[in-house]
Amino acid sequence: MNIVMLGHSNAGKTTYIAMMYDLMRRGYGGFKIRAQDGALDRELRSAADAVRQGSYPPPSSRREQHVFRLSHGRRTVADFTWTDYRGGALSGRTDDEETSRVLAELTEADGIVVFVDAHHLAEDARGAREVRRLTVLLQRAMEGRTSRIPVVLAYTKADLLPPGDAWARATAPLDPLQRSLDGAAMVRAATVALSCGPRPAGVQVPVLWCLAQHLSIRVEDLEHELAVSRRLAEEAKNKSGLWNSFVSTLDGVESEYRKWQRHEQEAKAEAKELAPLKRPAKRLLAALEKARTQTAPPVPAGR
Repeated sequence: MNIVMLGHSNAGKTTYIAMMYDLMRRGYGGFKIRAQDGALDRELRSAADAVRQGSYPPPSSRREQHVFRLSHGRRTVADFTWTDYRGGALSGRTDDEETSRVLAELTEADGIVVFVDAHHLAEDARGAREVRRLTVLLQRAMEGRTSRIPVVLAYTKADLLPPGDAWARATAPLDPLQRSLDGAAMVRAATVALSCGPRPAGVQVPVLWCLAQHLSIRVEDLEHELAVSRRLAEEAKNKSGLWNSFVSTLDGVESEYRKWQRHEQEAKAEAKELAPLKRPAKRLLAALEKARTQTAPPVPAGR
């Protein structure tokens, strides 16, 4: 599974991943996330400690990939890659090489988290212009999707918004994108307000949303495939017999008996893959709902 993180420089992506990792490493809802690389584990833990002391990491200047493992108790649930695209990927021309790479990866991603600086959007008119390119890029990627995908619009620094209509001003530039995502058949979208400072809030939601929805989609697909395989196996079984086997041999086609056996094997393989996923998917959704009730104002339960 590959989750792609996208956002402009200074949107808080680097700070987010440190705080998310620090909290999920300790465990949430019975789930834990650990870095596959020991050096990365130490780096992210150190960065989180610094943030808690009020010292923030510099913005990322390059594309990075981190490999994590999601576990529940002693059992591995899934390994996943977290890809962080540098902010400069959103400032080039729509036809340049880096943009093409970003677009291709977004189209093939298993989850997408878009980070925007809520405070900047609410207080600086330039923010609206900056997110237009991001909106176009993501909409183009969704047009090329052939499978369902979880997408999160993550508004960072939400705790810095002043009272009043600041949240409405912050979200207005992305309203067209939000409507597009909500109406896309292949997208499961969520919006969350984040605080990634010394007192983090909501940071588990983006990663849990992507993991829980991805796993749930896989379970739904397998259940559908299993039902189809069992139906086809039953139909072939009812049509099988010596005469059908004889005629099929003469015609050089697959007999109903062979079809029955093939669909039975497919059903067994699908059931074997499905069995260990159902319970973690259900538990992940429960952990997600818990996290969504703890997000930073003004979006207490996400979207």
